[in-house]
Amino acid sequence: MSKLRIFLGDLTYDTIGMSTEVFPLNIGYISSYCQKLFGSKIEITLFKYIDDLENAINENPPDVLGLSNYVWNYRIGLEMFTLAHSKNSKVVTVWGGPNFPMDVESQQTFMNNCPNVDFYISPTVSVMNVDHIPDFHADWIAKGFLGPSDLHMNILQDPLHYRIDILPQHIKEKIKTKIELHMQSIEKQDTLKRAYNGFASTIDFMMSSDKTHLLPKFVEMTNLLDQRRKQKLVDVVPELGEILV
Repeated sequence: MSKLRIFLGDLTYDTIGMSTEVFPLNIGYISSYCQKLFGSKIEITLFKYIDDLENAINENPPDVLGLSNYVWNYRIGLEMFTLAHSKNSKVVTVWGGPNFPMDVESQQTFMNNCPNVDFYISPTVSVMNVDHIPDFHADWIAKGFLGPSDLHMNILQDPLHYRIDILPQHIKEKIKTKIELHMQSIEKQDTLKRAYNGFASTIDFMMSSDKTHLLPKFVEMTNLLDQRRKQKLVDVVPELGEILV
């Protein structure tokens, strides 16, 4: 089996001056992590300069093209994605970075303006968000932002007091039921079973052990952070009110 070829770019203009002179540590971390997970199954090439990436795509387009997305390289990123799709219709194109709007209307406009970008979300599941991820996933599928398979669950392991298995059993049961209902709604659509299996693993992890003895530590740390940021977590995530009182 041939290796999956991946191009990662943190592009900068260099016509007059450098838009960013820093070393592309961001894509370096991603490359290192991918190689740790997949080893000889993948071949990754990193790019900082536009001409180098353009030439490489023209000569032999990749299977996956991932680019950083900042205000200074947004448009060139779009151009590279368009080029990649013209050379390989099956290429998967992924953007990562802070240059994404916060409100729904602007997000929809952004997506409409970027037809050659394939979005893929990889949330870290913790006690803070486990109750919301099914809603988020369903909402973005309905809006056309994500496909049913475009979600990869990372289950938080540490700090221990933020893990989802610290929740009381009755709250776990409510969340389990909610996730199972969402799994039923996406089962036939998620042909890769990526999101489906991720939600199943989340349930298994949450229900397999009782770490409620860590709840006092969670409350202690939350109260400390509330004081420092001058905002109560329970006002943002009211579902946690039962264990924060």
